[in-house]
Amino acid sequence: MQISSSPDFSRTVEQATTDNPSFAPLMTLTSYAAGGTLYWRVAAADEDRNQGDWTQIQQIRLQPPLRLTVSGFPKRKRAGKMSARVLDGRGRPLAGALVRVSGAGLKRLAKRTNVTGQVTFKLRPRKRGKLVFSASKAGFQPAYGSQPAERPRAAAGRGTRRARGWCRARSKAAASLAGVRVRRSTPARPRFTT
Repeated sequence: MQISSSPDFSRTVEQATTDNPSFAPLMTLTSYAAGGTLYWRVAAADEDRNQGDWTQIQQIRLQPPLRLTVSGFPKRKRAGKMSARVLDGRGRPLAGALVRVSGAGLKRLAKRTNVTGQVTFKLRPRKRGKLVFSASKAGFQPAYGSQPAERPRAAAGRGTRRARGWCRARSKAAASLAGVRVRRSTPARPRFTT
């Protein structure tokens, strides 16, 4: 079985041999995450491993992912602003994406992103906990993220050092999401049956 990003199979994404009559790829490779059209074909082999002809080429259409980043820390029982930014799989701002926020005693809110892919929420969490964000738009895989309702407090006696470390971590490229953990949804694994 072969999966390729081109119909002539010059760029193979995945190749597998199985004794089963069906196969489901793990979908963890970056070629799957980018979305778009992929092509697959299957060939049978006999007991001596002599390969037969390839089947007719079939297509798989995968939706591209969304990327969601969130910034801001509203305090419990106080109004504060939080902004979210939605990018497409190539890192370009995505207008018209629906961003939802819920959790920490909030009534569920939803807004659409502007032309720069941003949306701002005025929030007043009623209790401690996490704020859960989701972004969706037709033709894209949804994205999810969470953020604490309050900025993490420094431990007693080590407040300055911990606070400095927290700011330093925010400035690093690896922590550019300002403490937001982002989950990208993995597309459903297609099954290929012979």
